[in-house]
Amino acid sequence: MPAQLRPYLLTRGRTRATRDLAPTTLVTARPAAQGTDLGVDGPRIQLLCAAPTSVAELAGLLAQPLPVVKIRVDDLLTAHALVITQTTDVDHHRLLEAVLAGLRRAK
Repeated sequence: MPAQLRPYLLTRGRTRATRDLAPTTLVTARPAAQGTDLGVDGPRIQLLCAAPTSVAELAGLLAQPLPVVKIRVDDLLTAHALVITQTTDVDHHRLLEAVLAGLRRAK
């Protein structure tokens, strides 16, 4: 994907996804129908989602803002090029406690 491509071009001017995608939602690629327009970044997103990948991780890998990636993921879900593998409700407090405990053990 060309680095100079503006986010509003990727989203075709849209500012919101039609689905409410959490940053922790996991998506996985699936074969798109031949002739389906996946957009300029669609094939790369599919490659990155060969294994379940969170929407937030995808934003980091693409170096794009999270809202832009949510719109693109939504587009690819609509085109049946991605599938939601899992939605997660993360208990952030418990997760942070586990990370902290692991860091303490690593000392």
